[in-house]
Amino acid sequence: MSRTRNATLTRVSGLIVATGFYLLYLAAPAAADQRVSWMSMRNVAINGDVLQKTGGCQGCEDATAISQQMLSGDGYVQFSPGETNTFWYAGLTRRTDAAQHNDMDFAFRFNGARQADVVENGTYRGGDTSYAPGDIFRIAIVNGRVQYQKNGALLYESQQQPRFPLAAALSLGTPGTTVRNVSMLNGTFNTSSYSQSGPYYDEGYAGPTFTVPATQRWTDTGIDIRAGDTITIDAYGTVRLSADPNDVADPLGSHAGRRAANAPLKNSPAGALVARIGNATILIGDHRTLTRYPFSGRLYLGVNDDYLNDNAGQYTASVNVEPYRR
Repeated sequence: MSRTRNATLTRVSGLIVATGFYLLYLAAPAAADQRVSWMSMRNVAINGDVLQKTGGCQGCEDATAISQQMLSGDGYVQFSPGETNTFWYAGLTRRTDAAQHNDMDFAFRFNGARQADVVENGTYRGGDTSYAPGDIFRIAIVNGRVQYQKNGALLYESQQQPRFPLAAALSLGTPGTTVRNVSMLNGTFNTSSYSQSGPYYDEGYAGPTFTVPATQRWTDTGIDIRAGDTITIDAYGTVRLSADPNDVADPLGSHAGRRAANAPLKNSPAGALVARIGNATILIGDHRTLTRYPFSGRLYLGVNDDYLNDNAGQYTASVNVEPYRR
């Protein structure tokens, strides 16, 4: 309606109000953000609008969650820290299976000493700021550019172009860490665009895939690595490490955080995906790139456990090798 007669117009929070004769116009409400629904949760618990690390070890990125909603264009994810003395990351990722900071395309890092900054795929970018509980941090995509904000103020604008779709991701290092009021604007549920059968939204695997049984010490990939090659390995799946049905692991390792004294890598989590090239054993987890690996040898994959006969299950791993160009 556009008619006015002897009326004074006042705009109040999106309402145009006529004082005098008519109520002329009610503006359409701005798009509302949406509370995040979580999947791929590990060592965390949800209580209302609070997500908290409840298991795992001190300083380990073993408490994670990824949103079911995803961004396919402009929008944002926002959240508030619950305290200032915990170490954690929050950001946007293209992964669907686990969230670690190296896999977050765009992220805030909270260092546990009232300071936060911006990291992208593990690389520091700037945006240093202090913070307090309840501050609102936002990673927004505005006209195709990624902006980092605190309480509405711009901290940093990324030089990287976003690749969609992107999900919200949390990786919590300090036990007891709480993240509050995580929400997204323009995040959509789209189960046809992602699944948990592979580690990336829409992308699938970059190379041939292999089954890695938990009952077998080493699985021969048939791939011969030459010194200088760059190797990328992605993996997903769940295995059981004993007759105990609760003794389970994924490629990052045991959900209980335990070690296996006589495993190939005894100081790494039991059940983690490992690789062997020549005489060297390497921790892989769910995703790792070995850039210009210095030695040659056949590539084998295995599960980091000492006693295999009571194990069950398997991982699926993909291997992509970029030959060294001499």
